[in-house]
Amino acid sequence: EWIVVFDAQWEVLDRLRIDTLSQAPHQFAVLPDGRIVLEVGDGRLGSLVDGTLTTFAEFASASRSGFLVAASGGVLHAVPDVAVTLYNAQGNVRWQHPWDWREDVYVSDLAVDARGRMHMLVGESNGNTFVCFSFANATGEVLRWSEPGPAATFSIDRMGEVLPDSIGRWIGE
Repeated sequence: EWIVVFDAQWEVLDRLRIDTLSQAPHQFAVLPDGRIVLEVGDGRLGSLVDGTLTTFAEFASASRSGFLVAASGGVLHAVPDVAVTLYNAQGNVRWQHPWDWREDVYVSDLAVDARGRMHMLVGESNGNTFVCFSFANATGEVLRWSEPGPAATFSIDRMGEVLPDSIGRWIGE
């Protein structure tokens, strides 16, 4: 797997092979300064700059790889059975929630909307149920969450905002 870097005119600047560096090469986050953060194994997030990989942060590893997304100038990292963590651009923990859900719950997506709020979609591996959580960008406070169910209780607008289909089907905010 490769990451291709383009300039503003869509000219290829670089091609970075990451499948040899990351256990989940499809999961990466790009920081505002251009560093690429990957989950590199052994409980480490790595920062890739000019072909050099350095440790960005360390975390308690799990049997499954986590999800990464750029958020609030840093990286939001969800590790199943461990924690959901927001790191700043230096790799320091801004906030962290322990993984208090059952073992059969998995993360299926992470997103950040135009207001900077972070959204995590989780599902159950033994059923057709999923829940969407929205976190405050500064504190990690869970602002709202959808009722568990087999169908989506929200839509996503063109700016990435998660909008409840029915306010009665969401809790919080």
